[in-house]
Amino acid sequence: MSGLLLILPFIIGLIGGAFHWIPVEWIPDQFQSTLIIILLFLIGISVGSDEETLSNLTQISLKSLLVPAAIFFFFLFGGAV
Repeated sequence: MSGLLLILPFIIGLIGGAFHWIPVEWIPDQFQSTLIIILLFLIGISVGSDEETLSNLTQISLKSLLVPAAIFFFFLFGGAV
């Protein structure tokens, strides 16, 4: 049930975008960027306040961090190119 609660707003947003429920003229230019920044901030608060998650993060091996580090590096490299 909790999985459905996580994916339901995404599905509603996709349907709303496909049927143009909110006209594009009503959305400010920087709306998407601001919304993503707020979302990342709230996710950071959620992760930072959960002690179990923090203890799990400290137990991750260095080898496991290579994939996200490589993705980040190639993201920056691709953006520079």
